[in-house]
Order: sequence, then structure tokens, then C-alpha cells
Amino acid sequence: MAFLIARRSIRRLASVAALLGLLISAGGADLARAEGVRDNVKAAYLYNFARFCEWPDAVKAKPALTVGVLGDRQFAEELVDQLKDRPLDGKMLKVVALSSPEDAPTCDIVYVRGARRGDAATILKTTAGMPILTVGDADTFSRAGGMISFMESNGVVRFAVNTASVQKSGLKISSQMLQYAIIINEHSGADRRARLA
Repeated sequence: MAFLIARRSIRRLASVAALLGLLISAGGADLARAEGVRDNVKAAYLYNFARFCEWPDAVKAKPALTVGVLGDRQFAEELVDQLKDRPLDGKMLKVVALSSPEDAPTCDIVYVRGARRGDAATILKTTAGMPILTVGDADTFSRAGGMISFMESNGVVRFAVNTASVQKSGLKISSQMLQYAIIINEHSGADRRARLA
């Protein structure tokens, strides 16, 4: 039963992502609306990344999971509204706007979005080997050692996962989520594109 619910959740995300592609293709006045939908899709993905990640006991013991957003305070504020009524296994998701990449180790999930040049590299350095899920907006983020990066294909938001980086952190991501991801081979830079259905 839990497996069916999980599959429905990811399929729902896929449907929203497909809708995003339609909005973007409309162009003109719809483009601003599409930007808002794109952000909603990413917010939904962030929630499900947390949901389909297997956290260590120390993180499970916390009353809340902290999601840090670097580079876009406005998105962080919008994310607060989107996640405030969506507890995860009884935990609240606390969203904070990071003022510096050095603050990343205080979070459980770090989303690098429109940050300054070099900030992503600093975050990856300061969180190396720690059970902190790192997510980036740039499609090169996961190839550079980040765990997950958002990508767009024909106007549809996809995500790539660097499984080697995830393993080094001690985290585990559900295979149910990985089947919808683009899997990055950290060493060769190659990827395996999974079916999005």
C-alpha cells in the first residue's frame, strides 16, 4: 500500500512537470505564470526529495528538518508558505534563507538557487561527508559533486541525481524516486536518462 502511495506521489509530480512544459510553450504573457508554476514544481520536488530520502537516526531524532535556501530569499519565503502545513512523518519542515554558504552545515537540505559564483563549490566543500542533501538549480551542480540538480528538458523540470555523492554522505534515496531521475556518473560525467512517466 505504501509503495502505491509513493508511486502516485511521484507520478503526480511528473504530471505537474508535464503541465509546466505546456505553459512554457505558450510563451508571451504566460511566461511569468509559467515561472511561478516552475517554482511550485521545484517546491514539490524538494518536499518529495526529503520524503524519499532515508535519513540517519540523528536526523530522525530532530523535531524538524531544516531546508536552507541560498541565493533567493523570496523563494525561501514562498517555500515557507508551501511547506508549513505539510509535515513529513510527524516532522515540520523548517525553511531558512541562508546568508552565507558557510551556514550550510546547520541544515539537513540545502538548495543552491541563483547564488554567487563559487558559492556552490563552498557549500559542497563545507558539507562533504555530512548527511546533508544538496540540491542545485544549475544542471552542472550534480556533475560537480552535488547530490541533486534541477534540469529542464523541452520546458519540463527534471532532476538529476549523483548517486556517488549521495552514498558518500551516508544518505540513501529510494529507488522509487531514482527511477524518475537522470542518474549521473560522478567520475565519467556520463548520465543515464530515466523514463519520466
